[in-house]
Amino acid sequence: MSAFDVGAKRSMIRTAEIHPDLPSPTASFAAPFARRWVSLLLGLAQLGCAARMPAPPPPSPIPPDLAPIHPGRPLRVGIAIEAAEVEIRAGVPAELERAGGQVVGRFRQLRLTPGEGGTIAVEPAAADRRLLPDTVRIRPPAGHALALGSTPYRGAIEVYGDGHGTLTAVNLVDLEEYLLGVVPLEIGEPGPASFEAVMAQAVAARTYTVSHLGRWPDQGFDLYGDVRDQAYGGIKAERPGALRAVTATAGLVATHRDKLIGAYYAAACGGTTAAVEETWAFPPEEYLRARRDRRGGADFCQKSRHYRWEERWSAADFMQLIARYLSAEFGGPAPEGRLEDARVSERNSSGRVRKLVVRAGGREYVMRGDRVRWVLRREGGAILRSSAFNLEVVRRAGEAVEVVARGAGNGHGVGLCQAGALEMAAQGFNYAEILGHYYPRIRLVRLRGPGMAGRSLSE
Repeated sequence: MSAFDVGAKRSMIRTAEIHPDLPSPTASFAAPFARRWVSLLLGLAQLGCAARMPAPPPPSPIPPDLAPIHPGRPLRVGIAIEAAEVEIRAGVPAELERAGGQVVGRFRQLRLTPGEGGTIAVEPAAADRRLLPDTVRIRPPAGHALALGSTPYRGAIEVYGDGHGTLTAVNLVDLEEYLLGVVPLEIGEPGPASFEAVMAQAVAARTYTVSHLGRWPDQGFDLYGDVRDQAYGGIKAERPGALRAVTATAGLVATHRDKLIGAYYAAACGGTTAAVEETWAFPPEEYLRARRDRRGGADFCQKSRHYRWEERWSAADFMQLIARYLSAEFGGPAPEGRLEDARVSERNSSGRVRKLVVRAGGREYVMRGDRVRWVLRREGGAILRSSAFNLEVVRRAGEAVEVVARGAGNGHGVGLCQAGALEMAAQGFNYAEILGHYYPRIRLVRLRGPGMAGRSLSE
């Protein structure tokens, strides 16, 4: 926790109501620096969250006023971790502050590296190197942005030593502006017919954010800016559709029994979502049970390219994967010998793998649950798309020569299915109906003070 951040641990102090009819959050970014980055907004968005590591449920019920962030307390997002150096640029001179808020200069470009005795070495362009205490903050003038490397960010950037001879950079950003850089990376920029799905994604991402404030206190920030929490690309990731969706749903979060929900989501469920307690070591939740992704007719996510898939490994390659990853994920000795058999011996309520047994060298090795995906890697090293698969061992003359996995979906499958949400929107469902389908019996409420309004969502 930095010296700036005495009050930056999880706070539930009342915040002002956020109104969806406020001016566009990007209206003030017509400054020259921001215009330099407009062309970067055309980059490809990354769909889904197949590699997401789960987060624990909220540790306690939220207060009745659902007010998680004090107006003076921005969201803290880790955007550079264990960095040997941090380079920050600004279109106009930005203030460099020491711990305590003292301004020590204004610069357009700064290079920061770990200094002696826990200090930070600051090297401004065309200025002398100086050593400052272990926490500094760079704050641009209103309406301007900062770039860390090649990525521009709204808000300020704080840099501090992590105690290991490297630096951590944290983006201090407003909740709603943070979501502008999250939503496009999580669901893309679909056409107008699927806009309601983008709105549903905005509510899910906002709910995830608010329910996980202060998740990483030892690191000094709330959330990682990657798939350990939610993919976050700053201004470069923003898209017009996401701006409209975030603005239209401003402040809305999903609750169940007066608690923020675990708003988990994945790229494609393959036809059936997963129960949270069967995927991770979490308690069961009424709104996160296994359920078919349909309301009569075909599965909503059937148009996804991940709806059905196949992976093949030679027996030797399969055993190399098992030898390399099984011990790290499940403990025990690394398997040895030739592959003799591999089979799914137990499945959970959604049909996903509960227990997979590999026999090699006369011994059996067991893998369980969603972490099986981290062992059975695809070509190039990506984890297996999902744990909803069948396994076949192809033999010749009695010897195993190939292993084939035929599966469904992409990601852990818990909660909202992004591919299904896109199809639901295309079929005319609105964002509230989409959220109610994937998180049954939830209630949408707006972040504000006592007397908040809400509406129940159910089948």
